[in-house]
Formats: sequence, C-alpha cells, structure tokens
Amino acid sequence: MSTAKPRGVLVGRTNTRDVSFKSRLRYAYGCDPEYYDEVLAYKGRFESCIAIPPVAAVEKFLSPEPLPDADFFPDSEFTEGVRDQLLAEWPLSFTAERDDNTAKVDLTNGDSASMDVFGRVGAIADVGGSIVALRWLPTSEPAEYEYVALSVVHAPIAESLNHERLGLFNQEMDDSLATSIQVWRYRDGELTRHLLIDTTGVVGVTNYLEWLPLSVPGCLGVVCGCFNDGNWHAIKISRDYGQVSLTKSSMTITVPDTTITSFSFRNSSHVIVGTATGHIAQFEVPAPVDSDGVTEPQWMVHLFKTAIDSLLVNASEPGKDVVVANSSGSTMCAVELDNYVVGQSTAFAPKTWLRPSYNPKLRLYLVASALDTLSYMFLRAPTESINSLAISSSSTT
Repeated sequence: MSTAKPRGVLVGRTNTRDVSFKSRLRYAYGCDPEYYDEVLAYKGRFESCIAIPPVAAVEKFLSPEPLPDADFFPDSEFTEGVRDQLLAEWPLSFTAERDDNTAKVDLTNGDSASMDVFGRVGAIADVGGSIVALRWLPTSEPAEYEYVALSVVHAPIAESLNHERLGLFNQEMDDSLATSIQVWRYRDGELTRHLLIDTTGVVGVTNYLEWLPLSVPGCLGVVCGCFNDGNWHAIKISRDYGQVSLTKSSMTITVPDTTITSFSFRNSSHVIVGTATGHIAQFEVPAPVDSDGVTEPQWMVHLFKTAIDSLLVNASEPGKDVVVANSSGSTMCAVELDNYVVGQSTAFAPKTWLRPSYNPKLRLYLVASALDTLSYMFLRAPTESINSLAISSSSTT
C-alpha cells in the first residue's frame, strides 16, 4: 500500500475549501466557465456522501437517452431444442451463517433462489456451467423486468481452461465444448431463465458481451460478441421463452487471415474491432447488404505487434472519438480516430489488466494498472497540439 502522506487536509476543520480545484481543472480541461460550474456542482454532490447518492440526487448529471430505432435488422436462425449437456443438473450448494442462524440453498441447472435467506437483497441462479461474460440490457426508462445476457461454457473449469478451441488464434469449430448464450430476467429478488440458446459448434463462446446500441422492433435486443470461432457475431434475442439452437447469427464480421479478439461500439451504426495481429478496423452495423459475412472494413490501421485484448471507444470531446486499445503485450495506447497519423499513437504509462472505463462527465479514464492500484487519466491537455493526445495521470492505492 502507498505510504504517501495525505496533503491539503486541515486538522480540526470539518469543511475545507479545495483551493487548487480551479487551477487543476483548467490544466486538464482548459478555460471553460460553463463546464467549471457543471463539474463543481457534480463534485459537491459526491463530496457530501459516503456512498453513491440516490438516483434522484444525481439525475441532473445523468441523462440516458433512448436508443435510436433501427428500421431493419436481420433475424438470427434457430432450431428447436438444445443438446443434453446444456440441461445437465450441475448441482450447486450454498451455506450462510448469520446471528447463529444457518441457511442452506441447493440448486440445479435453471433453478434460482432469493438471497433473503442470506440477509441480502438479490437472487442467485444456477446457469449450468461457467460464466465467462455477462452484460445487463441497458434501458432509458423503468421496465417491468431487467434482463441480463450470459455467455456460458458447460464444462468444468479444469476441462475448459486449456481447451484447444479456446485459443486466441482458433478459427475452427466442433462439438467438443458445449456452449450457450443465456438471457435471464430479474424482478423483486427473483431470477428466471428467459432464453437458452445452444451455440455449440456454430459461434461458440465469448469473453465479452455487449448489447447493440439500437432499439430493434419486435425483439428484446441484439447481443454481440467476438466469439471463439474468430469472428464477431450479432444475435437477435426474441421476447419469447424457449430453448433453441443457433444455426446462423444475424450478422457476422470476419477479418481475413486473423481472428477478432475485442470490440467496442463507436456509435449506434459503427463498431470498432481489434484483431490478433494488432489491427483495429471499423465496420458498419448492420451491414448495408444482406450477406453471409462482412469482410470489408471502412478502414483498418495497425497499432501493435501483439493481439489487442480490449478496446474502448468514446467521445473525449464533442465530435472527437478516441479509441483506447490494450494489447496482450506490455503496451496500451490511445488514438484519435478522425485525426489519426500513421505511426503516431499516445502510449499510456500503466497497462491495464482489465478493459478501461470512461467517465463522460469528468472526461477521464479509470484503469486497473496493478492488483492493488487504480489509475485515472486525462487524454488531452489544452496546451498540446491538435495532432497529439497528451496523457495526464494519477494513481491511488
């Protein structure tokens, strides 16, 4: 842990003024009086709480917009039923002790239980395998249910850990590893499996899921991921219950001679993918033509000599999109997409172990640069030229 002494704290006073706030904000963001007032109010709200304040207290700072509507998105193709491995019992047992009381819950595949027995709010479910990716369905307004999509491997960890079909450069598929996409719905402490999709031998499994940022008529949403067949797939999720086997995804993106290892949506109509050869490429979503797969990107650039682990695309400033790419090697960098000069990218000092996060209000990144360290970074200093991205960073332990 860090041994540095805290600075700027006056002993014996409960309320202190952060006299360096204005100068630090101007250094990071430039002279913007309106933004200064906005961030000052944002800062004041969070300084008055020891936890995240209720939504009502911060709703003025959060403005989730409704997803844009899609006139058309191709259907995925399914057949009824799933293989037996996906329905195996997979028994799980949980025991909790509290105030001399003991509670035990036994579950099998597809079961769920309220966590009231453990004195907690929520629910616990048995999905029948190992969860390797999870993503909640975003919504801009209250809904009857909340939905979560899972990517599941239906095999013990010892069997799947070094499975040949889960390699970074794998492009072949077979039935040797049972996999699924599951959608569960949650309300008032109750979890129910809404849909079980057998993806074995077709697209396989993914370690990162995203819901397409489009509202598609007639369906719950579209789940997207870079799967272990080496391609990016979009799967249209029905509002109906059931158990089905996937035969064809709604949309497939393929980068010839390599595998897609990561992705991030630039906006509701474009996705940026990263590859095992260190390239990033932009594709249109949905594809402008009906085809078995999209192989022609709108553009492609090379960033690393190693595979790209994760991507995050965001607007660092209005109209200026930046991609932060994390490699499987020792480097991580940021690139301004509409102002990219070949060979010029800005390296991050620490390399994150996980996909970075972005705070759009404060315009900064949060990265896990070590097991016990979180680092935050500003991409641009106002004194820098327009052709470069300046990294200003700080760490806390």
